Amino acid sequence: MSNENLLINKANLTDLDGILALLTTVNLPIEGVKEHLDNFLVVKDSGATMKGCIGLELYKEHALLRSAAVHPENQGQGIGKKLTKAIISLVKQFGVQKLYLITDTAERFFRKEGFAVVSRDKIPASVKESVEFTFSCAKTGVSMIKELK
Repeated sequence: MSNENLLINKANLTDLDGILALLTTVNLPIEGVKEHLDNFLVVKDSGATMKGCIGLELYKEHALLRSAAVHPENQGQGIGKKLTKAIISLVKQFGVQKLYLITDTAERFFRKEGFAVVSRDKIPASVKESVEFTFSCAKTGVSMIKELK
């Protein structure tokens, strides 16, 4: 499938079930998605089939990038990169200075997108209160940061 047929939009309530299904498919946590749905982006094809999603949790000048997922059939097509660039553009509009994430599987991908490994004790308490930090990857995952300008 060509990426020209893909549209990235802000998620709305009608996207919630698709986001939850996609996150379940790729073994990412679904807790907290509904509460932060206003800060999610989705990518769909011209037939409105969800191909990927990405979200933010905002904490004043900090934010947590979460739920970055591309459907397994569509991985390796640049969709994740487009979603990441779009969410970074969005988070800058909120005046966020530092964007954090935690990952078990995508460290290499996010390094290519300008994120760097950060010690867990350098992450603000407000960000660590996210449900993302209470799941299995919180214990084994790599914490990362991107300084935004």
